[in-house]
Amino acid sequence: MKSKSLIPEIPKEEETERWVIIEDTDVIARKKLTLKQIKKLCKERDIDLLGPKGGQLSKKVLLERLEEDIKRVHDEEVAEARKKSAIVKDYQKVKIRVLETQLKKLRKETQHEYDILSKQQTKCAQMDARANEIRITIKAMKELL
Repeated sequence: MKSKSLIPEIPKEEETERWVIIEDTDVIARKKLTLKQIKKLCKERDIDLLGPKGGQLSKKVLLERLEEDIKRVHDEEVAEARKKSAIVKDYQKVKIRVLETQLKKLRKETQHEYDILSKQQTKCAQMDARANEIRITIKAMKELL
């Protein structure tokens, strides 16, 4: 015979992995606020304090609205910062292109001047060789006299 127990048998739940969500310290601090403080914050941010039927909202709902507004403001700030960053990056890219163009032009001018210098050095070397030939000729003629 089975004995009946007054305590029903409850099957054990399978243990599943649960993700632990670590909340931001600001979120934790906001959860500790009183309803009056939350309402004051909502008024400062122009967040509606009343529900769809005109009733007062609970602390949880007001906190959710406050969090959404904070997230929206943060997203706007991030978008503005990215926009400014894109402007700076574009300016830098244009500046780099201008400097690269200047560098190419300067390299061409330098190469041109090197070519001129090379021709001048060759010409000077030929003139020196010719002068040496004349000196040798003069020296040889003097020895013959």
